[in-house]
Amino acid sequence: MSRRNKIFKCIITASVFTMLPFLTFSCSQTKKLAIAEAAAELSSIDKSAPAIVQADDLKDLPAPVKRYLTKSGVVGKPHTKMFRTRFTGRMKLGGEEDKWREVSGFQYSFIESTLTRIFYIETRMYGVPVVGRDRYFQGHGNMLIKLMDKFAVVNATGESMDKSALITFLNDMMFFPSAMLTPFVKWAPVNDSTALATITDKGKTVSGLFYFNKEDEIVNFVTDDRTYDNGRGDVRKARWWTPVIKHADVNNVHIPVAGSAEWDFGDRRFLYADFKFSDIDYNSFELYKEHIDK
Repeated sequence: MSRRNKIFKCIITASVFTMLPFLTFSCSQTKKLAIAEAAAELSSIDKSAPAIVQADDLKDLPAPVKRYLTKSGVVGKPHTKMFRTRFTGRMKLGGEEDKWREVSGFQYSFIESTLTRIFYIETRMYGVPVVGRDRYFQGHGNMLIKLMDKFAVVNATGESMDKSALITFLNDMMFFPSAMLTPFVKWAPVNDSTALATITDKGKTVSGLFYFNKEDEIVNFVTDDRTYDNGRGDVRKARWWTPVIKHADVNNVHIPVAGSAEWDFGDRRFLYADFKFSDIDYNSFELYKEHIDK
């Protein structure tokens, strides 16, 4: 265990005995914040029937993207205005030397006149609850992580966070592929299995490469436009990878349902997350049942 993690363990171990009332996820204020933000977006989104994706909408796309969207089955289905999912998985929260920790959470994403993403996660470190909310809203990103839902150990904002949150939104479009047809995204061909996507929102622009296999499925996303920040002063440019682990048909759309995330520091790659996604749906225009009236 690194010296930093030993210090962190000592701090939270000393705190746990005086903070026992907070050792629960059920009444998490951070969770309530994420749900309230999703509810606010739902109250303002246009809930009229979305336009239907037409085969002609794909005609100007690079060949691998055109094949992917055809394979995914979005043609003839409504454009996605809202996406939601639950997930479980594991993460290394304390850096490369940390052990894997079980995580769970949910995500709401909205694609309309602007882009919004609300991602909530919870886990435990040394038996102590840790919760987080990652948000992209009105061109700005904010990553908030709290120990015991009380002490903010990360509250990242600023231009770097804005761009990182926007590139994450672009990456997530593999889960709601009709969003790849929105005016926010411009495509450029690279080769028969790779295409460059550039997304612009609120004056900010970032790009990433989508990689496709011979079955016309997305197998990876790679970008240099996301900044590594461990929340404790280690901030640097690094390449970000999100290899896909598994695909499946969900609501008659063929999409990734499990994937991982890695940082590439040049001399090494750091795998820090594996997620499995469930309860995926599009355009439900409502919160998950357990989030209502929270």
